Amino acid sequence: MALAFPSCAHGASPKSKNSYWIEQERRKEIAELKTVSLNTRTSIIPSPEIFSALKYPTAVSDSFPATAECAVHLELLEVFLALKQKVLTSNALDRAFSIVPNDKLVTVGRKRTREADATFQTRRAVKWPIYVRLAAARFLKWWDRLDVIMSGGHPEFWDATAEMRVTENWLPPVDVLMVWHALLLNPAKYKVFCETGRWRTVYSLDFPWMLIHQALSNAHQNFELGPNAAAVFERYVGEVDLFQSLANHTSQSTATKQAFANVVTSSGKSLSNVSFSSLQGGPMTTNEWMVVDELGSAVERQGLFVEKMGNSLWLRSPALEGTLDRALVRYEHFMKLFKNNMGIILVPTLDIDLIWHTHQCSANSYQMFCGKEVGRSINHDDSLGKETLKNSFRETCLLYETQFKDEYNVCLCWICEALKSELERSHLGTAVDLDVISKKVKDDVKYYKAFELNRRSETVAEAKE
Repeated sequence: MALAFPSCAHGASPKSKNSYWIEQERRKEIAELKTVSLNTRTSIIPSPEIFSALKYPTAVSDSFPATAECAVHLELLEVFLALKQKVLTSNALDRAFSIVPNDKLVTVGRKRTREADATFQTRRAVKWPIYVRLAAARFLKWWDRLDVIMSGGHPEFWDATAEMRVTENWLPPVDVLMVWHALLLNPAKYKVFCETGRWRTVYSLDFPWMLIHQALSNAHQNFELGPNAAAVFERYVGEVDLFQSLANHTSQSTATKQAFANVVTSSGKSLSNVSFSSLQGGPMTTNEWMVVDELGSAVERQGLFVEKMGNSLWLRSPALEGTLDRALVRYEHFMKLFKNNMGIILVPTLDIDLIWHTHQCSANSYQMFCGKEVGRSINHDDSLGKETLKNSFRETCLLYETQFKDEYNVCLCWICEALKSELERSHLGTAVDLDVISKKVKDDVKYYKAFELNRRSETVAEAKE
């Protein structure tokens, strides 16, 4: 994927430019960034300091999520995006499930030439729906085992003197985390899901941000369990690495591979005939399949948000902490709108949505906050149509700007966010030199872009080794 940094909303609209010139400008910027020396500043971006306040377990409270938790959320969303790209572009998975290009030899004049298969990329795209539903099946098995152990007060999981929590040994693989994460982002469905499935004990679990951060490789955008956690997962669920188990031909039965091949060569709309037996230890019932399909769909619906967060690159920007701190303030205002506007659909901006998502990942704390500050439970419905979202966003802008006398739909690009942060810091002093601030912001943004370009180049090079 070509590296493209977020553009400023105050500049020329990309839509008004020819795609050729946009690409030329991007290449020119990349060439300039390659000349920047990276030996003059920090070698770690983002700074470890932003994660220093992480702690786990955290007490249930009616407060907002911490800045550090929001930063880990950005890390995890990068990993989700990288995982999706890995699945979709994997030649190994193509081979495992018989997705092959059906190129044709055609005659053009007197010459024979090869015509590329126009359906190949479409058929490859079906891998992701299959992957997330397998992940959902694994999540259900892990979730059920977790609830059994929690309910029994098993000492390897729960210390009776401490809060209920996921311990390091029970941290699941990233595909399972991805399903849990998507489920949490619809609080009403999450509560019904836990109550209907008799998983009332695990409902109280907070997302283990600190443990997730410790398992992440920020530079390489991957997630790795410790040996104890891997052993626990293998014992109670199955293979730790879902991607590798799918890519490994020998680990799949002929029947399972054929089932996947049948799905891939069909429209891709129905996955109910896929056999999960080789990964889950037995065939699924109709009801189990319906739950798996719903969970898989929830993960897919979050795909657009994950892509938007990946494109924003806030985690790699010079204004990361300032962006998150300002987003927390804006989120507080956003939630006050719910209190004063019953029955109205409010639509968040991207920065507010990140904080909202992070908050919902602590189900008990989120419900406690809503009860105290809003007076009712606030659901997050990710299935609303585009037209509804568009009209409701306009209304949200008006309500926000009327009540708080501040712009709602602000530019969140690196330059604008870095300027805001520098101006906030400068106001703490006695004088503001706009020329000095402008130069510093430009230098910072250029350095951070060059650092990100180098990080991606090293990651690609290592992947090829």
